[in-house]
Amino acid sequence: MARTSSDLAVVRSTTSRLTGTIIAPPTPATDRLLTALEELVRRHRALPVDDEHDGLRAELIAAEVAHELSITRSALLRHRPLPRLAG
Repeated sequence: MARTSSDLAVVRSTTSRLTGTIIAPPTPATDRLLTALEELVRRHRALPVDDEHDGLRAELIAAEVAHELSITRSALLRHRPLPRLAG
């Protein structure tokens, strides 16, 4: 059976080339995390450079990243798929 370009697109988006394992599509929680981290980077890059407060800025960034990871971890645990029953 010949593969169409749409078949290849599906294979590329769901299969790892190195291992051949199935890669799960992004979840709303992972999409939200990526969006939040991109926004965090954009916000902090827009701030003026201030050598006097670099340590505080690093602490703020670390706290924001930890917060976003905590929210995402909670969301992923809440929506963990149920195990399949054998049989």
